[in-house]
Amino acid sequence: MARLEPRAGDLRVGFARLFDGAPILPKQMALLRATLPTSPVTLLATLGAWRSGKTSAEILGSLSSIVQNPWTRDYGANRPCTLMITETTTVLRDSLYDALINVWPEGLIAHEVRSPSWDILVPNGHVVALRTAAGSLEGKTVCTTIIDEVHKLRSKRNYINYRARASDGRAAKNLTICAGLPIDNGWLKQEFDRVDDPKRLTLYMPTHENVYLPPGYVDDLRSSCSAKEAKTLLSAEWQTYEGAIYDDLDSSKHYVPDLTGNAVIHIGLDAGHQGAIVVAKEKMRGSGSSALMGLHVVDEILPDSSTVERAMEMFFARGWRLTPGRSYVCVDPRIDDDQIASIRRVAREHGIRDVAIVQWSRGEPGESVKYGIRCVQRALKTGDGRLLLTFDSSLGDKDRGLRRALPAYRWNPRTREPVKDDVIDHVLDALRYVVVQIMPLSGSDIVVSPGFF
Repeated sequence: MARLEPRAGDLRVGFARLFDGAPILPKQMALLRATLPTSPVTLLATLGAWRSGKTSAEILGSLSSIVQNPWTRDYGANRPCTLMITETTTVLRDSLYDALINVWPEGLIAHEVRSPSWDILVPNGHVVALRTAAGSLEGKTVCTTIIDEVHKLRSKRNYINYRARASDGRAAKNLTICAGLPIDNGWLKQEFDRVDDPKRLTLYMPTHENVYLPPGYVDDLRSSCSAKEAKTLLSAEWQTYEGAIYDDLDSSKHYVPDLTGNAVIHIGLDAGHQGAIVVAKEKMRGSGSSALMGLHVVDEILPDSSTVERAMEMFFARGWRLTPGRSYVCVDPRIDDDQIASIRRVAREHGIRDVAIVQWSRGEPGESVKYGIRCVQRALKTGDGRLLLTFDSSLGDKDRGLRRALPAYRWNPRTREPVKDDVIDHVLDALRYVVVQIMPLSGSDIVVSPGFF
C-alpha cells in the first residue's frame, strides 16, 4: 500500500451512530476514559462474562487508538498502528472482525488487505493489524496492543511479548488492552486482580449489566450452565482450578429414594482393571410427559478385576434391563472393537438386539474430560439452582463408590487438571460418560442485537 496522506475530516464524526445511537455501557465508557492520554492507565483489562459487552469494549478501545494517533510526517513511510491479537484465524474472522464491523462507524475502512498479512487502513493513515497468536510479531512496534481472549494465551511469555509491541514513541499514549473471561490460567489472576497500581485498570463486566440483552436472556444462560460456571460466565467472578471439583454436591439433597419407577435405564461403563458401571434412570416430568428432568443413579457395579463381558453379565444379573431403541450404553473411548462386540453379544443373550452403544472419538466434545466435568457440574446444580443429577440413597459407602469418589475428586492447582489416582477415577469416568450423552451442555438460541457482545 502506498503512503496515505491524512484526511482533514475529524474521524469522530459519525461516532454518535455507534450502536444505532444507544448509550455506551458504563464499563465501556470507563474503558474509553482510561485510553485517554490524561489517564495514567497503560494496562487495561475487560474481564467479562458471556454477552457482557467486553468484545465491543475492546473494539471501542481500537477506535480511541485510531483517533488519537493519526499519521503525521514524522512517520515518513511508516504508519501508526494498533495491533489486535486473538487465538486463531477462525476467531479472528468470525468473532473479532465481525465485532469490528458492527462497532466501527460506517466508512472507517479506507483499504483492507488479507494477504500476506491482514491489515486495515483507515482515512487518517492509521493501520489496524489483525493477527493470530501464532502469527509473526517480532520487531513490530505499535501504539496500542489489544489481546482478545487473553485467558487462552499459551504462556505468560507470549503475553509479555505482545505487551512489548506497544512502544511507539510518537504515539499519544502506549497502551495494552486485554479482554477475556476471568478464568485463571496460572498467571492471569495475579496479573490483573490488583488495585494497588494506578497504571493498571481491570473492569469486571457481569452479563446483567448489559441492559440491551433481550428479556429472559440471562435466565436462559443461567439454566444452561452449572452454578459454579454461572459465577464466572455470568457474574464475572474469578474461576480457579483448586479445591474440590464437585463442590456443589450436597449429600442431604442429592441422595434421595428412587421414585422413577420403570423408567428407561442408561449405563456408563469404564473398562480396565477395577473398572466400573454406573446405572442411571431417566427422571421424567410426570407420568404422561416426555420431558427429561435429569438422571437418578440407582446402582454402581465395581468389580475388582473383570472383562467388559463379565461386567455386563453382572449388570443383567442384578435384574436391570435395557430398553431397545431407547437405552444407551456409554463406554470408555479406549474400548476396542472386540470389547464392543462382547457388549452386544451379552445384550443379545438377554434379549436385547437393538442396543445403542455410545463411544466418543478423539477430538469430539464428549471425549474431553473437562467438558464431561462441566456437564456433571451443571447436572449437580444448574445456575438457576436445579438438581438434574441425583443418587439413590441406597448406594453404599464403598471404597471406589460414588459416595466417596465425588467429594474426593479435586483439581491439581499446578497443572489445573483433575487429580487421577486410578482408584476413584473409574466410577467417576463411568458417570461422566452417561451424563455427557444424556445431559450435554446446551447454549442459548436467543439472538442478541449486533454490536453488543
